[in-house]
Amino acid sequence: MDFIPFWFQINLLDMKRSMNVNIFLKQFRLPNADIVQLVREGKAEEINAERLRGLLKIMPERDEVCWVLHRGRLFNSKSGLG
Repeated sequence: MDFIPFWFQINLLDMKRSMNVNIFLKQFRLPNADIVQLVREGKAEEINAERLRGLLKIMPERDEVCWVLHRGRLFNSKSGLG
């Protein structure tokens, strides 16, 4: 992964939500890509009900997803990437 200067990084989450997401992901003790694969495959034996409830708490709301997608399209159109 390329180095991105701190001043150029964009934070999509506030500090509290970011901390909650990190705590949630660390409980799996797996790389993030593996966690995504478990959810996609519906591996119930590795993802219990308590973890699924935790996942629901940190999932973005519909308006948050729309905002990020809209901003991404604006960025891509202005930068010539989209």
